[in-house]
Amino acid sequence: EAQELLIQLRTKNSLSPEDQLIEAYLLLHQEQEKEARKRFKAILEKHPKNVDAIMGLAVQLLRRGFLDDSLTWLTRGLEINPSLSRAHYLRSSILFRQGDYLQGDLAIGRALEIDSANPSYQLLFLRRQLMKGKLAVVEKQLRRIQEKHPLNPEALQLQADLYKSRGNSVQAEKLLRQAILVNDSPSLHFSLARVLYQQSKYRSVLEVTTPLMEVLTGNWEVIYLHALTLSRVGNYEEALEISRPYLKRRESQGYAHRLVGDLLRYKGEEKEAQKILRNGLVQFPGHLYLVDGLSSSLVMTEDWAEVQELLETTLEQSQRLEGNPPMQLLFLDRLAVAYQRLKNTVKKLQILRKFHQKNDPLTAAQLHSLEEQLLFPISLPSLDKALSPLLLP
Repeated sequence: EAQELLIQLRTKNSLSPEDQLIEAYLLLHQEQEKEARKRFKAILEKHPKNVDAIMGLAVQLLRRGFLDDSLTWLTRGLEINPSLSRAHYLRSSILFRQGDYLQGDLAIGRALEIDSANPSYQLLFLRRQLMKGKLAVVEKQLRRIQEKHPLNPEALQLQADLYKSRGNSVQAEKLLRQAILVNDSPSLHFSLARVLYQQSKYRSVLEVTTPLMEVLTGNWEVIYLHALTLSRVGNYEEALEISRPYLKRRESQGYAHRLVGDLLRYKGEEKEAQKILRNGLVQFPGHLYLVDGLSSSLVMTEDWAEVQELLETTLEQSQRLEGNPPMQLLFLDRLAVAYQRLKNTVKKLQILRKFHQKNDPLTAAQLHSLEEQLLFPISLPSLDKALSPLLLP
């Protein structure tokens, strides 16, 4: 049907802006992403405030894994029309994937203010509640959503994660395998790979992620999971081989530097790992997981003065730490150790007081590993969700 529509459009002598927009979305639907991107940009050159073109370009960039670029276009769309609930939702999903929970929470809250009945928005909000450990709240609200949308793949993914959070990974795997039989989507396969990884079924993970890397070419998370699994079965060189090219690719958002650094550390090459992590921080200043990786490595090599400088700067300047209390506690604890080793008793006591003020046991229990952070579920916007209601029949 999409191809027939394209042929019909191309028989016209001249295309109206609406026709051009439909053509661009149809190309996006057919995964002709370069052509779709050209069309969206051509429309925006003549009509820079065309919100549908802006959203289309943002979705295309998101599919390719260029999160920052997509975020820029989504923000531009919201400057023109602040009531674009889907733009708020997509911004939120990107911010969560980047670990900016504070801004992500605000964005999903705004999306729900505008369209409180949208199940995708509700489910993303519930995923954050799950990360906060509010299992009973998630279970109750998820049940309501599933009564209305029993086959919603995002709901099935969240149900699987709820099982996993309660220590029932076997049930989570069973649910996802059943869901794949009904709705064979890449995101469900990715969720299955996550659950298999958490059960240490590494060979099974590789069976899922190997073909998935071809399908989800723009999703660094898939590369991360595949490489991490290779390292678990001792294939460090192969893991490094597929990870290193992403040091130069923006879509890895600095996480490639952390992964390569970790792989080198597993091999006992702390100094080489530190070079990679420092380079990452030059490209992505203040990146919390790069700061975490580098400071951890510096502790191992007992470079206490550098630990002090790195963590003092991060704790003073990073706004993202406010949205990630467990990481903040981790850095405060590590900095206190550095002061102890540097025999700076006054500053050590100051930091320990600050640590104890913020050390809520419930918050500390919510510390999510780098693995959990990177494996925040990926969503690939489908055509029907991406199209403006004006373009739908």
